[in-house]
Amino acid sequence: MKKLIISVVAVLAIIMVAYSAGIGYYAEKFQANTTFGSVDISNLTLTEAEAKIEEDINSKTFQITENGQEIGSIQLGDLNPELQTGEVLTQTYNSQNPNEWLTGYFQSEEYDNALMDNMDLDPQLLNQHLADMGLSNEDRTPAQDASIDYTEAEGYFVTEAEEGNQLDVEKVQDLIVTGIQNGEETIEVNSAYLQPEVAGNDEKIDSIMEQIESAKNTTINLEIAGNVVTIPQEKIEEWIYFDSNNDIVFLLSMFTCIRN
Repeated sequence: MKKLIISVVAVLAIIMVAYSAGIGYYAEKFQANTTFGSVDISNLTLTEAEAKIEEDINSKTFQITENGQEIGSIQLGDLNPELQTGEVLTQTYNSQNPNEWLTGYFQSEEYDNALMDNMDLDPQLLNQHLADMGLSNEDRTPAQDASIDYTEAEGYFVTEAEEGNQLDVEKVQDLIVTGIQNGEETIEVNSAYLQPEVAGNDEKIDSIMEQIESAKNTTINLEIAGNVVTIPQEKIEEWIYFDSNNDIVFLLSMFTCIRN
């Protein structure tokens, strides 16, 4: 019985020593199963973790595709990525309790969105690499805003906005950063096209069309040699144009106009 007690005490002592050693070890390191984005930083110091993240980021290579067709590849290190991970890593490290180091082996700590606000790519370098792959916006179709047009046959009407295929470099950067976090190796750029700024249902478009409709429905009588002539709506529409403030102006300089 005495030997059993001694053995139990010895085992407990070993466990306590091992546990205390673990506390000391993880007092300066990230706990097991800790990932930052897609990078495993388990058992690393802050300095080691930051260096590993930077090395991992710089070594990543992405295949660029457009509408499913492979265009080329980009190595992230060529885009001079700037990582502001020091503060975030410190916060991550400080949030881990070294007294609970053992639980790290049974559960994971994942900071999947940590890179989104803590990495910037050089937009000029990214734009140049895209151009080198034939994705220069100079040779691509820009998006067309919705507009108000006029023909004698149709009068005033709204021409709907049209999407082009020029790239929004900032959106391409976001796709790359998201791809890093999700462990993707291919970036499809057709979701990063520049969009029209003015759509057909834009409030400004609707407001101007309402002004036109109101002007068309205005009764305009012209008195010519004692005779009163009512101007047809189609003719009123021909006389409408817009000044620099987008206010409606009527071209009636040849007539004395009586509006009812």
